[in-house]
Amino acid sequence: MGQQKGLYLSRVIVSPAIYKIYETCPRQYQFFREYKFIPSRSADTFIGLLVHQTIERIHRIVLDGQLLTITQERLRELFEQTYYFLSQVKMRPVDEREKEKAYKQVENYFYNNQYEMYDLKNAEEHIAIMKDQYILTGQVDIVMEHNGRREVWDLKASNRPELGSLSLEQYERQLYMYAHSMEKRDKVKSERLVLYWTEEPLKEDALMSFKYQPEKAEKYIDDFEKVVMNIQKKNFAVTVLPEACICKKCDMRNLCMREGLIERC
Repeated sequence: MGQQKGLYLSRVIVSPAIYKIYETCPRQYQFFREYKFIPSRSADTFIGLLVHQTIERIHRIVLDGQLLTITQERLRELFEQTYYFLSQVKMRPVDEREKEKAYKQVENYFYNNQYEMYDLKNAEEHIAIMKDQYILTGQVDIVMEHNGRREVWDLKASNRPELGSLSLEQYERQLYMYAHSMEKRDKVKSERLVLYWTEEPLKEDALMSFKYQPEKAEKYIDDFEKVVMNIQKKNFAVTVLPEACICKKCDMRNLCMREGLIERC
């Protein structure tokens, strides 16, 4: 018991997003979280922020009771303002074709979900739950409530992945952690969890929903706490290599190649 308390003295702040970094590659966590290295900004990052932040501004207008003021012209204005602000903070902008593809994601999301927006309860909601050995934090993209039933949504500015893929499992786990945290805080259980892929133009392809299962949440919590223990012990050894596409985009790939951890990519 005494040894366990010793571990808990090094309480860490962990979010589902941080957990995903460690799960994907402990070395990425080591350099970008532990050593505070700053990753390079890619075009994919720019587009993701552009779509996400524009949609966030739409949600703020909706929460202010001004949904009907969002015309086609105002939608474009919100998008262009967000694009300008992001391009001023030393992020690499994208070409006109990629920019228009990003706008189409925003436009499709808005028109495909106008009815649901009347149930919007909150957006970009911060959560923080104190545990014995860590502080669980996070930011929930969307909280919907209809007739007392809660839904938690997570937006992804990408295409829908294949069923059974590792990334889909990671996103589902992340969403469960958000729902679990909100349940602990509010004493309200989420009825449904939703992953929404904004690159999919059709709503039936973009929206992926599943019923909240308490037993699944408990399993994910157990997995999460094992990762927290590894982080506290500073265990950053890579025992399972990430997918090749992860390494190819990673700023640390040259170091890993020199050390023979991965092959040239």
